[in-house]
Amino acid sequence: MAAVLGMIAGSYEQIAFGYRVITDQKEWTSEADFTHHAHTASISVAAASERFVATGSKDETIQLYDMKKRTELGALLHHDEVMSHRCPYIRLGNLLFQSGQIRLSDAHIVRWSPVGDKYVAVVNDRVNIYDLETASVIGTVTNPKRISSIKFVNNSVLAVAGDDEIVRFCDLGKEEWVCEFKAHETRVKAIDCFMMEDYCALELESPTLLGEVNTTARLTCLAVWKPPPVEQTAEEPAAPATTTSKELIQELSKTKRVRIAAEEVILEDESKPKKKKKGAGK
Repeated sequence: MAAVLGMIAGSYEQIAFGYRVITDQKEWTSEADFTHHAHTASISVAAASERFVATGSKDETIQLYDMKKRTELGALLHHDEVMSHRCPYIRLGNLLFQSGQIRLSDAHIVRWSPVGDKYVAVVNDRVNIYDLETASVIGTVTNPKRISSIKFVNNSVLAVAGDDEIVRFCDLGKEEWVCEFKAHETRVKAIDCFMMEDYCALELESPTLLGEVNTTARLTCLAVWKPPPVEQTAEEPAAPATTTSKELIQELSKTKRVRIAAEEVILEDESKPKKKKKGAGK
């Protein structure tokens, strides 16, 4: 289990809040990490990947952040429409698709499934489930209240929040609600989910509250940033160099004259002048 997670929340006050969530205890604790006032209007959407975080606002800009370097990367400007939940970053009136043009102008939230074989479009309190290949509606579920946020838990289970204090889970294949719990005292504006240790488990009983934090702001959106796993590779000690007798002889023969006798290697240094024997040359 990861020891630390990042939680990013947007607000009507135009501020993005960042928190460090410590998860290695039974009760998770949160501490303020950063606040950033980069937008000039309320923040309506936040999204996170393994390294980057993006926030979209009604000021028609997207602010990008590098969570690894803890720096602001800049902004994307000049969008034609207001940022919303329609796509991860920007609202589109129509979605151009490989099988043609799918009109999504009535939907205020659109989400793709993790596998990518379907997507859902939300209109008020109704969730329409679309097949990717045919672009046709293959199912519909209705929430008791107007929907404000949805999130795929896995490819077949969708978490839904709306204008009440309840978070509900829907089995898209069966088109029925399978679980619900009271999350807040008032309406739920945003939900997010993430995987721990490469698996995602859904308890059909009431879940346990792991922790909470009071931002003192009116929150509009939420994203969880999970740092990528750190690959720890132990440095293997370098193997001692092995030299064969042939290689040794070749190396020494560059500056020395080598004479081999039996199993011994005898070196004679030619760099020193030879001493003449007494009486030599007589």
